[in-house]
Amino acid sequence: MSDSWTDFVSADPWFRPEPARIEQALAFLRDELASSNEVAAQDGEAVTFFFSPSGGLAARCPRCGAELSEEAIVDWLNSDGDAASGFRLAPRAMACCGAPVSLNALTSEPRFAFARFGLRVRNPSWKFSETLPSHGPVEEMVRDLAWVRADGAEWRARHERWSADVCAGEREIAARLASILGCEVVIVYGHL
Repeated sequence: MSDSWTDFVSADPWFRPEPARIEQALAFLRDELASSNEVAAQDGEAVTFFFSPSGGLAARCPRCGAELSEEAIVDWLNSDGDAASGFRLAPRAMACCGAPVSLNALTSEPRFAFARFGLRVRNPSWKFSETLPSHGPVEEMVRDLAWVRADGAEWRARHERWSADVCAGEREIAARLASILGCEVVIVYGHL
């Protein structure tokens, strides 16, 4: 069985909220979930790399838009730090345009981020997604799986609308978390 997760990560890699704010944010997340395997805070001295292991590493220079190879990103990660001691996020001159850029400033898709603080929701089922206007109740989506083979294009279109609404809902949750935590929050999706 696969796992998916949604990480809500401080946009400032060095930011760490007060413990009371972390508890408030965790309580807020638990209240927004219909179910989940886990809701946890990661808060430490070391800067951690938040990413999706199954998504690959794709990034562009934020200044000129040049694409970096996955090999170049991995080499940069290895030279900047590691999971045990954290990442320094030291700027380096980009080969494409010479601009000084840190790993955290790269434009990445799927999104990755670096932070000392983040909140992880594993296998989330959000309350707002139970009755999305673009798709109806989750039970309807499950029932629709029965006719996927009969009309895959229509089902894919409905699923894409549903996914867009889930992303919009998660962006709203990120905005509320930013208010609670006192920092800008970015979303990193993971799947394994």
